[in-house]
Amino acid sequence: MNMRFVLLLCVAVASAVLSASSASPQDRPPRVALVIGNANYPDASTPLSTTIRDTRTLADEFRRSDFEVDLKENVGKEDMRAAIDAFLNKIRPGMTALLYFNGFGIQVGKQTYLIPINAQMWTEADVRRDGVNLDTTVAEMQRKGAKVKIVIIDAARRNPFERRFRTSAAGLAALDAPDGTLAIYSAAPGKMLNDSAGTNSLFVGELIKELRVPNLTAEEVFNRARIGVSL
Repeated sequence: MNMRFVLLLCVAVASAVLSASSASPQDRPPRVALVIGNANYPDASTPLSTTIRDTRTLADEFRRSDFEVDLKENVGKEDMRAAIDAFLNKIRPGMTALLYFNGFGIQVGKQTYLIPINAQMWTEADVRRDGVNLDTTVAEMQRKGAKVKIVIIDAARRNPFERRFRTSAAGLAALDAPDGTLAIYSAAPGKMLNDSAGTNSLFVGELIKELRVPNLTAEEVFNRARIGVSL
């Protein structure tokens, strides 16, 4: 098993159908998704190679699964927080809400922060200031009444910020997930991944393959993707 691609499953929501379903959209609660791909970090030597393609491809898959998708690319602090606020404001009790982020993430204080492209980070305090706290965001999805919360994070990469205040990369932190949350990371907590060449990353390629299988629950999609990337 390739441990770089071990995935994290938090709290399984077996009844949440994530892939295409025979049920009509009118027969199930509305679904909203925020999909963010940050590839062009000025502090990095090169853009992240598959991030934008991965993000666009998954956004299309979620639309086919009847999600109302807000797609954002290469967003800075203000725009990223505005997008998250708009996403949270769409959530109503009983809804399914999905958050996907592809870019850089940093762990501070056993919590994960998602990094906007214009972040200025030299200390852990800077990460808290400029980053978006994943735990806080998911807690707010819960507070807004989302019955099912789906979180997909592809951000456990070595980045140009963390090396400024740590001797080694810490990976991402396990998510403190409220009930009704299904979360998957592209690498296990505390682990790092190496970006792969190709149209899509291995992680996203496996997700796409399983999303296209009709009538799978979100748990089934994630479990099958986990097996696919571990082979």
